[in-house]
Amino acid sequence: VVLAFLTGQGQRAGELADSDYGLLAFAGVLNFIGGRYSNFMAIQAIGANLTAPLRTFSTLISAVLGFTVLHEEVTELRLLGLALIITAPLLAFSRPSQIKMELKNGTKLKLVEGFSFSGVAAVSYGFANFLLGYVLAGTSMSILGAAVAHAAAATVMLATLAIPRNQRGIADLGINSLYVFLLVSVTMISAQVLRFAAFERAPVSVVAALVETLAFFGLGFAYLINRDHELFSRQVVVGVALAVVGAIVLTI
Repeated sequence: VVLAFLTGQGQRAGELADSDYGLLAFAGVLNFIGGRYSNFMAIQAIGANLTAPLRTFSTLISAVLGFTVLHEEVTELRLLGLALIITAPLLAFSRPSQIKMELKNGTKLKLVEGFSFSGVAAVSYGFANFLLGYVLAGTSMSILGAAVAHAAAATVMLATLAIPRNQRGIADLGINSLYVFLLVSVTMISAQVLRFAAFERAPVSVVAALVETLAFFGLGFAYLINRDHELFSRQVVVGVALAVVGAIVLTI
C-alpha cells in the first residue's frame, strides 16, 4: 500500500474498474492462501525438492490459459517446454519405493498429503497468474494491483487469528522462528511486487515460467541449509532440473 502511493499509483485508483478490483482480490486469495499456504503444507509433508516439480504444473495451467484465452503466441519451443514440465514430476516420482524412505533426520515423507497440497498449490498459482495478467497487462498499475491482492489475502489470514488454535500456535513460536518468518516475509513481499510488475509487462506464460526457475535456486539452498530434511536422489534432482529447463524453454 505504501509503495502504491509512493509510486503515484494509489492516486490513480479510479482508472481500474470495480470488476478489476474484485479479480485482483480473488487472485490475491488464490495466490497467497490457495497457493502459498498449500505450498508450505506440501513442503512440510514431502520437502521442497519433491514439491518443486509438482508445483511447476502451475506453469502448465498458466500457459494453457494464456494461449487459449489471452491468445498468446504458441511456438514449437513453448510446446517443448510444456512437455518437459509434464515429464519432470513423472521422473522425480518414478521410483516410489525409494521415495517412501525416511529422510536422514528420521522424518517419514507423507506422500498423499504432499501430492494433495502440491496439486492445490499448482491450480491456485496457475489461475492466479492468469487473473493477474488479465487485469494488469498494459495498465502500469502493478504496484496498486499487488497492494489490493496482498490486502485481500491479509484480511482473510488475519481473520483466522480468531481461532484459538492459531493464537496458541503464534504464541508458541520461538525468537529464532519469528526472525526467520520476518526474513521470509520481507523477501517474499519484494519478490511478489516484482512478479506483479512482470505480469504487467510480459505474457502470462512467460512470467509464470520464469518464476518457476526458483526450483533451481531452492535445490541449491536446500542442499546448503536443509539437506537432512530433503531428498536428493538422482531422479529427484534430474526432475527438478527438467522442470527448470522446461520453464526456461517456455519463455523463448
